[in-house]
Amino acid sequence: MAVVQHDRLENQIEEPLDTDADAPTQTRGNRLRQRLRILDVLGLSTGCCLYAGLQPLWLGEPPKEPFEAAYWLLYRVVSVAVFGTALGSATTLFRRAREGQQFQPGHWVLVALLLSMPLQLIGGLVYYLRTVGAPDYYATYYAWHAQRLVDCTLVGCCFLLIALLTLDQRWWSLLFWISGGVLVCLAPQHVAALNDVVSDWFWKSHQLAELVVGPVLLAVILTAALSDRRRAISRDWLHWLGVAVAVFYALANTVDGAYSVLNW
Repeated sequence: MAVVQHDRLENQIEEPLDTDADAPTQTRGNRLRQRLRILDVLGLSTGCCLYAGLQPLWLGEPPKEPFEAAYWLLYRVVSVAVFGTALGSATTLFRRAREGQQFQPGHWVLVALLLSMPLQLIGGLVYYLRTVGAPDYYATYYAWHAQRLVDCTLVGCCFLLIALLTLDQRWWSLLFWISGGVLVCLAPQHVAALNDVVSDWFWKSHQLAELVVGPVLLAVILTAALSDRRRAISRDWLHWLGVAVAVFYALANTVDGAYSVLNW
């Protein structure tokens, strides 16, 4: 009996040791799956190059005035950095979704930008159809408001949907609630404009929204990052890439809003 009990005790001691021995291997495997790969870098580079190559189709020629030309160039750089990065991350996001990995908040930022691109193209198509063959001021006015109505409604609802999917992410969810809520709130003014209610405030409201919402989003991102640090939550490189894109985009919108408000 003593020999049997001794054998049982040895088995109980050995089992947890075997389990613990496997744990470092699993941890290293998780880290390897989250590590930046060469294919990821190629995908990001391809996305930026593809977006930069397609940009002239809707941006046209740069302005001749030096300051306006510099502003036009800055807009190109910001757009490529934001939307080109989101486009380049599509393959990585798809692979992680196929592997069943849980998306982190920064991943959802890239998903939101990816989903907004085809919706913005719809708005651009609406603008083109409204202005083709009728290049007068009122045709452009109606086309711009039709485009902004599509953007504010569809993109805003897309952001709100992602906010619902990230309710458990605390501060990160607030990032999508604010972005989507502001866009949806701007939509009714475009409905009024398309019904012949003309007001200069319709354009100024977008500029003021950029100036106010940009710093608010930056504050939310900083609070969310500090909250993750306080709770010792680790994030991967793709999350921080999405966060960097969000910060860059918020900064660009703040500068654009400030420049526009100063020129009222």
